[in-house]
Amino acid sequence: KNEFGVYFLLGMMYNWKFDASVNHTERLEDSSQTIYFIDRAINDSRKYENLFVLARALNIKAATIGNRDHVAEEGNYVKEASNIYAQLNDTISMLNTITPLCFYYIDEGHPEKGVEACLQGIALASKSNSYPVLDLYDALSQCYYAAGDYPDYGATLNSIITLKDSTYKVNSERELAELNARYNDQKKENIIIQQKLDISSKKYSILLISILTGILLISIFILYRYYNRKQKKMKQQEITAIAAAEEAERKRISADLHDNIGAYAAAAASSISFINAKDEVSTQRLGVVKQNVQDMIGQLNDSIWALNKKEVRLTDVSDRFKIFMQKLERAYPDITISVYEEIETDNLLSSFQALHIFRIMQEALNNALRHSKCTCVGIHVGSNASQVKIIISDNGTGISSAGTMGNGINNLKMRADELGWKAEWINNDQGGTSVIISSGLLTSTTNSALI
Repeated sequence: KNEFGVYFLLGMMYNWKFDASVNHTERLEDSSQTIYFIDRAINDSRKYENLFVLARALNIKAATIGNRDHVAEEGNYVKEASNIYAQLNDTISMLNTITPLCFYYIDEGHPEKGVEACLQGIALASKSNSYPVLDLYDALSQCYYAAGDYPDYGATLNSIITLKDSTYKVNSERELAELNARYNDQKKENIIIQQKLDISSKKYSILLISILTGILLISIFILYRYYNRKQKKMKQQEITAIAAAEEAERKRISADLHDNIGAYAAAAASSISFINAKDEVSTQRLGVVKQNVQDMIGQLNDSIWALNKKEVRLTDVSDRFKIFMQKLERAYPDITISVYEEIETDNLLSSFQALHIFRIMQEALNNALRHSKCTCVGIHVGSNASQVKIIISDNGTGISSAGTMGNGINNLKMRADELGWKAEWINNDQGGTSVIISSGLLTSTTNSALI
C-alpha cells in the first residue's frame, strides 16, 4: 500500500536531476522517467486515497509537462492539486500551487487570472507570515508582464526590491542580535569555564586526598586480611593437630580393646567352657558368667567396630543393629521385630556418633522387649539431606503404665544430649510407646559428620 511513496520519491529525484542536467538527451530521458514514476504515484495515490501525495504528484506532473502543447492537461493537474489542498485545509501547500497555476494561465493566454490568483495568495500569505511571499510577487510580475500591464509590472518589481531590502534589513538585525547574543553567551561560557577550572582544581585536590586515604584504607584492609588469614591458618593447623591426635588416640584405644581386653574376655569365655561343675547351682552360675562374658565380648566388638572407622555411614549402623536384633530375637520368640529403612541420603557419622546412636537403639529395643509387654516392635530408620530420624515403636502397655523411667531411659537421654540430638517418648494411639530420636537441622557443612 506504500508503493506510491516510493514511486513519488523516484519521480522527484528524476525531476531534480532534470533541473540540474545540461545535456539535452539526458534532460529528455530524465523528463520521461519523471513522468513515468509520477504517473505510477498518481495512480496508486488515487487507488489508496492518499490525497497529500496525490496533490504533490499532480504539481510535479504539471511542472514537468508545462509547455504550450499541454496547456489544458497542465491546468487540470494544477487545479486538481489546488482543490485537494483546499479540502485538506493545507494553506502552505495550496500557496505552493499558485506559481505553477500562474504559469499555466500565462501559457493559456489568460494572465489576468494569474494576477487574481497571485493577489489572493499574497493576501493569504501576509496573514500567516509563514510563506516566502517574494515567490508570489515574482509570479505576479510575470503575469503583469504577460498581460502588457507595464506600470503594474514596474510597481511589482519595486515592491520586490522593497521586500528584499526589508528582508535584508531584518536579516541583518537578526544576525547582529544573534552575534551579540553569541558574544554574551561566549562571555558567560568563559566565566563558567573559569569557575569550572577552579572547581576542578579543588576537585583534584580532594580526589588526591581521597586516593591517598583509599590507599591507606586498602593497605589496612590487606594487612587485616593477612593477619586474619594467618590466624585462621594457625587455628586450622591447631584443629588438624588435635584431630590427628584424637585419631591416633582412637586407633590406640581400639587396638587396646581388641588386643588386651578383648583377648582376655575371649580367653575367659573359652576357659569357662572347659570348667565342669559338679552341682546344678555351680552349673547355672557358670552359665550366667559365660553369658555375661559373651555379652561383654559383644559390647567390645561393637565398640571396636565403631572406633576402627573415622566415619561410619548411617546404613552401616542400621546393618549392625540388624545383626544385634537377630541375636535378641532368639531370646524373645513371642515378639516380632521388624526394621524399615527410608534412607534418602546416606549421611556420614563420626565414630563417636555412630557408637552413641547404636547404643541408643540398643537401649530403646531392650526397654521395649523387657518392660512393654508387647508382641511386636518396629524400628524405622529414616534420613534426608537435612535430618536423621530413628523411631522404635512397640504395641505394649505404654510408657506411663510400664514404669520404665529408670536408668535405661536416663542413659538414653544422656547419650542423645551428648550428640546434640533430641530424644522423646510418646504413647501411640493404638497403644504402646514410640521412642523418637532425631538430629537437628543439617547443613552442607554438617552433613558429612553431623557435628
